[in-house]
Amino acid sequence: MTSLYYYLINDPLSLPLFMEKLSLLPADQQEKIKKFRRWQDAHASLFGKLLLKQGLQDFGIAINLNEIKYNAYGKPYFENDLVGFNITHSGNFVGCIISNDTTTIGIDAEVIKELDIEDFQDLWCANEWADIRNNELNVFYKYWTSKEAVVKAIGKGLSISLNEINVDNDVAKIGNETYFITNVDMFPHVIINVASKQQIGDILICGFNIQETLTESGIT
Repeated sequence: MTSLYYYLINDPLSLPLFMEKLSLLPADQQEKIKKFRRWQDAHASLFGKLLLKQGLQDFGIAINLNEIKYNAYGKPYFENDLVGFNITHSGNFVGCIISNDTTTIGIDAEVIKELDIEDFQDLWCANEWADIRNNELNVFYKYWTSKEAVVKAIGKGLSISLNEINVDNDVAKIGNETYFITNVDMFPHVIINVASKQQIGDILICGFNIQETLTESGIT
């Protein structure tokens, strides 16, 4: 099973409620979140961890967030490969993908903004660039989020350039490696793609409205 948990953040929580939810995280994670200067970044980091916490609970996995490990490039994971997960945020969207179908999984979401696609030409393979130039901005973001999701699934960060990854329909290739791309079509203003080493089938969507559910949803 693979599930996507998400929040839409439109306004900050009151300070008492924010601190209440922050106290649910391990002390080291609390301190990292407190260092963010922008409330949007602090909230995104907090909610991403709360979504992961909820997902672990729903999957029946007895792991505490203080058991998160990090590889040499900073990718988070749990030992023993009990579950794969990845967190993303852009604009007001925060999402956490969690799966027991594969432990090699990544997600990327991008809020659509106007930009000059010519500035990014060197990131694309020939077939991708032709598709981007002949279509609308959504196609640019489709390729962007697909490639970023692959990078996050691999977990080697900036050591991988986007032009090393070729995306064709729902398959991405980098060297001899193949990753499967799954689009999550939820909002007209957000492009979301998931990359996984194994095909994952349908993704269960679990959304939370922050103001209505943070104190009621059982995310404790």
